[in-house]
Amino acid sequence: MLRVGVRLALEIGSRRPGELVRLLTAPVLIGSRALHAPARVRLRVFGRESDFIVPDRSGFLVLWEVFCEDEYLVDGARRPRAIVDLGANSGASALFFARRYPQAQIVAVEASRTMHGLLARNTAGLPVRCLHAAVSDSTTPVEFVETRSSWSGHTVDSGGAPGEDGERYSVDPVRLDDLLDEDVDLLKIDVEGSEFAVLPRSRKLGRVEMIVGELHAPHDDARTIGILELLRATHDVRITSPLTGDNITFLATRRATDPSV
Repeated sequence: MLRVGVRLALEIGSRRPGELVRLLTAPVLIGSRALHAPARVRLRVFGRESDFIVPDRSGFLVLWEVFCEDEYLVDGARRPRAIVDLGANSGASALFFARRYPQAQIVAVEASRTMHGLLARNTAGLPVRCLHAAVSDSTTPVEFVETRSSWSGHTVDSGGAPGEDGERYSVDPVRLDDLLDEDVDLLKIDVEGSEFAVLPRSRKLGRVEMIVGELHAPHDDARTIGILELLRATHDVRITSPLTGDNITFLATRRATDPSV
């Protein structure tokens, strides 16, 4: 965690020395339980500073992935004007998008009620509309499992880590196609396995300019292969993570069907 703290401090640390030290040391202290979580840190993202509440050790790893590993860095033909962020967690990706694309309107969807509360706090004052809902291919309320780690909560149907358990409660569903109106040109998805049920049911993926996110299965899993084939019907798809892990990250960019587009 020391490496995480150093990278965060160097790349998105506040210019205030005290806040910089706090960001540098907080991941280590929380990891050793010397500092209680959640923790407030101050981030400098694309030249602007803001306070951010980090839920736990995993929350610092999310910051590292988003801001140091550029997990959601996309380069499309145009700057996104409307963004849908599925699985927004505590708001790191929404903050990244809001600062990088200040003219965009963002809808951030999070099923965990704990993370949704932090999401709302961490994006206050930004052009982000926060929805406490679970993306689903059904209109039936979704049962959600709130796990100990902030980044592993999941719906019951999507599974989760073996032996993982936690508080269960119902969450309102939202259909992906109800979020993808004609103006949405960037979709980010990280929904802990629900993507395998949701993406194949969508009829609007083909008109989204860019799709970036994570598939929660290995690259050679039949579910992963199926989603990649689905996306490749309309998009150029690039896997952006090593092929050796349990998950893969990807970027899909829509192919123009008309030379004049």
